[in-house]
Amino acid sequence: MEKVYIKNYGVHQQFATNSAVLSQLLATEEEINPHDLDYYNFSTPSVLEKKWVSREDCSVLNSMSKMAINALIDFKSKACLDEHAKAFLYTACDSEEHSFSTLFEICRKYNDAGSVWKHIQQYKEMNNPLDMLRLLPTNVLYHTSKLLRDHEEGTPLRAASLSGLVALKLAWADIVNSTAKKGAMVVSAANMLTFDSLAVFKKFGEIRKNSADASGIIPSWGAAVISLDNDSRNALAELTSVTVRYCPKVRFEQEDWESLMGKQRTQQGEPDVIISYNNGIRAQKIAEYSALEKFFPRSRIINYKAKTGYTGKLNNILDILCCLNDPAIPSGARVMLNGAGINYGIGNIWLIKS
Repeated sequence: MEKVYIKNYGVHQQFATNSAVLSQLLATEEEINPHDLDYYNFSTPSVLEKKWVSREDCSVLNSMSKMAINALIDFKSKACLDEHAKAFLYTACDSEEHSFSTLFEICRKYNDAGSVWKHIQQYKEMNNPLDMLRLLPTNVLYHTSKLLRDHEEGTPLRAASLSGLVALKLAWADIVNSTAKKGAMVVSAANMLTFDSLAVFKKFGEIRKNSADASGIIPSWGAAVISLDNDSRNALAELTSVTVRYCPKVRFEQEDWESLMGKQRTQQGEPDVIISYNNGIRAQKIAEYSALEKFFPRSRIINYKAKTGYTGKLNNILDILCCLNDPAIPSGARVMLNGAGINYGIGNIWLIKS
């Protein structure tokens, strides 16, 4: 059985565009003021270094892949990508949102009442067949594996907001069991500012408009990549355990968290620090924190959503990067990080910070 270590990372997130900015963000007490944000004005990110993407690949590049590539660019500033060509690759990413641009073009061209229905047959003629490739859930896997020249194992994962944790669990298991002899990489990219996400959370009244709101998420976007292997040299942390409890529910109760925490207390003991899932929704926070208080009353609880917002599928990986950069968490600390994914389940990650 091999040990597993987090060796490096790259990040490109709405409030932390690279590793240096993330480090600065965690070194201050500054938090997001929702009143200053325009959730409905999301600009599609651009690749920071155009030479990274060939001309033919540009035509099938979606926004998730652009963010992931920017995270890889940040990663490359600290490590050599060629060294990871044999790594097992796992992606935990949103698919691209369906675009309304063709319908907007029809409305612009025929601005009379009912124009869309009168000219709907033009939608098929104007639609770009390359959109099919942009919408595939394998888009990020394709682009990142090509940049890494990676021809080993490649796995795209979809487990709601627990996707990053599930990807990490598989990567961890492959290294522990000596299956991934050259290590593994986890790439995660997500955008909670999509039309569907905003529509759903707004309908339930769970989007924060100002700091005084009692409940609601601060939706944000971003991408991150982390590398793992069994070599302790220059490690950022030792990844000691990743657990998923399948619990296909829309809402997680205190009893659900207690079932997970009780087993973790028995198996792992008590952590020095807990990074809570708490995405901002008050009822869910109460359920999680009540279970934490019952089983880990002496552990310090930290939450990073007030600094980074809630990124959905990215949040587990982003929480790890925040933990590694947080000066309030000392070297040698045992940290437990919680995660949850609607209609999938809950879980946690245990690590020892180097």
